Amino acid sequence: MNRPEEGCGRGNSQLEDTMSALDEDFARMFGSPIFRHHDATSEIASKIHRFRAVDEHNLLALAKDIARLTADRLDITAMYKAVGKPDRTLGSLKSLEWLLGHFVPGDQARALLTPLVGIYELRLGDAHLPQSEIAQAFALVGLDRTVGLIQQAKAMIDAAAAAFAAIRRTLRAARG
Repeated sequence: MNRPEEGCGRGNSQLEDTMSALDEDFARMFGSPIFRHHDATSEIASKIHRFRAVDEHNLLALAKDIARLTADRLDITAMYKAVGKPDRTLGSLKSLEWLLGHFVPGDQARALLTPLVGIYELRLGDAHLPQSEIAQAFALVGLDRTVGLIQQAKAMIDAAAAAFAAIRRTLRAARG
């Protein structure tokens, strides 16, 4: 893959690389990938870069696209094949927490997902969430709201990549 110079283009290559590595490991461990692939994946991924956050609205739009690339593509069926189906219907992130809970304590599984949950909650921030809930979602992601928007955007992308890297390490350690 041809990568642009630092600071000049796509800021999500670490996120995509981490997701790809997790996808490959999951398929090797459990027989199928953890992410569903569709035609819009590349288009969505191309929108994920820090320079998009020129204002608050675009920072929230970035969160929405990160959620579309990550949580919305999680394959619940593949996760249930790996560890069994829970007794109730769960969304994609709760299903991932359910999967991880088979390998680590529940509070650790929840902690691994915290930044992804924050990003997922921010996807509705520009239209639906009260300001207090937006602030809470930013806190879940771990963003420093006192720094510039571009720095916050980079931190958001990095937080998602770090979460998937930690999930990958956890599964690899648990599965040997």
